[in-house]
Amino acid sequence: MEIEWIRFYQISSSTTVRPPPDITQRVIALRSNANGKFICADNAGNSPLIANRDAPSTWETFDLITLNGDNVALKSHANGQYVCAENAGNSSLIANRTSISSWETFRIVDHGNGKVAFIAVNGKYVCADNFGNSELAANRTTVDSWETFDLVPQ
Repeated sequence: MEIEWIRFYQISSSTTVRPPPDITQRVIALRSNANGKFICADNAGNSPLIANRDAPSTWETFDLITLNGDNVALKSHANGQYVCAENAGNSSLIANRTSISSWETFRIVDHGNGKVAFIAVNGKYVCADNFGNSELAANRTTVDSWETFDLVPQ
């Protein structure tokens, strides 16, 4: 499937965001730019996501699923469940859902040089807080290194 991106979003008067032009359904790992570690659905997906792995394996791989436009879902290989911005984005991200709804939908934003950010249902960016040492949460209104990730094909 090939996707052509034609929509642009204006988040603020000085920031234009657009989704990456090459997203398809594929298997990926996410490397946090906060600490260079891979995102893990720890404890076979029963614990919140955290950036604490040196290399990707089963718990660190996800299906990146294009939903519509620039909306995606992440299905964890740790347990076959979808990543959720729990409590409408007000709690840590965890792979504990069997189907996709608004809490399991993320807007993906291209930040150049292979880096992307994810916006959760609450309109905030997913963050690997505390240099990646804390659980991932959707609690940021702006983007810096803690809020960007490398999509690494698997």
